[in-house]
Amino acid sequence: MKRALALSEQALGPEHPTTAIILNNRAKLYEDQGKYTEAEPLFQQALAICEQQLGAEHFTTANILDNLAQLYWRQGRYAEAEPLYQQALAIKKKVIGPQHQDTALSLNNLAQLYDDQGRYAEAEPLYQQALAICEQQLGATHPTTLQVLNNLAELYRHQGKYAEAESLHQQALAIRKQVLGAKHLNTGQSLNNLALVYENQDRYAEAEPLFQQALAICEQQLGATHPHTATCLNNLARAYRHQGKYVEAESLHQQALAIRKQVLGAKHPDIGDSFDNLAELYRHQGRYAEAESLNQQALAIYEQQLGPEHPYVAGTMHNLAQLREAQGNSEEARTWYARALAVRELALGEQHPKTTQTRIRLIALLHTLGQHEEAAQLETTVAEQETCKEE
Repeated sequence: MKRALALSEQALGPEHPTTAIILNNRAKLYEDQGKYTEAEPLFQQALAICEQQLGAEHFTTANILDNLAQLYWRQGRYAEAEPLYQQALAIKKKVIGPQHQDTALSLNNLAQLYDDQGRYAEAEPLYQQALAICEQQLGATHPTTLQVLNNLAELYRHQGKYAEAESLHQQALAIRKQVLGAKHLNTGQSLNNLALVYENQDRYAEAEPLFQQALAICEQQLGATHPHTATCLNNLARAYRHQGKYVEAESLHQQALAIRKQVLGAKHPDIGDSFDNLAELYRHQGRYAEAESLNQQALAIYEQQLGPEHPYVAGTMHNLAQLREAQGNSEEARTWYARALAVRELALGEQHPKTTQTRIRLIALLHTLGQHEEAAQLETTVAEQETCKEE
């Protein structure tokens, strides 16, 4: 790709739209490898060329806006991603029309951003609009339609609407099996996500065989060392942990970690995910020193690669707080919960389920420490949120 870029710059010039497309493609390659720092300036350069040579409202400009926004989204830079997604959506509505399938993709992308921030009321109508467009333009069984259906189901799962999520995931799974086949990667995605619905409801015996099927598909279609295979190994390992199958869980978590280190490099955010999951396993086994080391390594990776205000940073802080609680170190646990809460409130919002989870754990700990006044202040926040939900 470097050679293609050099040839394009030599033959067409550094400001030619073709050069911009090559820059964009190279940036996406870096993004897929987790090299976000390298990807960003290439996307920005490609965007500047397109805006100058093609215009700010050109379709290609909108696509690169989408890609740069997605990079920010992956990094948890939601405030930077949102205006770019909105700008891309506005361009597509104007240039290709509000009912075009590419407009639906922009609606889907913005919905995913809102979903990750816990802005569920804003995400849902966007997913529904995207789904309606895809069903009309592409048909109910088209892979893109089913992907949007999958994303809407995931929104319901994140909200705890498990009945709705299960129904949509089963619908997508049935169609994918029929249209794409039982061994297709998208079928594996539906199996995995339906398993997540079951896992969230503590239905581990039902989740386990679905995770196993998803893993088998990834291994067959992508190979034993693909990052997606590592994710499937990680999910199955977590199901084993929940059922107390610690030996099996550790083996799979270690496999996933080895794959990710080999393929993605030691500083990729997915390495942090593996460290966190292994740390949770060790915490449940009382192997606190090993758990702490992994949590701290995960935290360092997330802060370096994603920034100190990313939700993953808060998740690891929450895990460290739980570890300190298990060790009987309540004061340090309080500090970690408070830090996690601050990041989650900033990154996800005060009403996000994960923010609420951390706040509730901190309230309970404060009562244990006899700090009832501070706990009461946080309880007031929870009560106000419940009132807002009812309204």
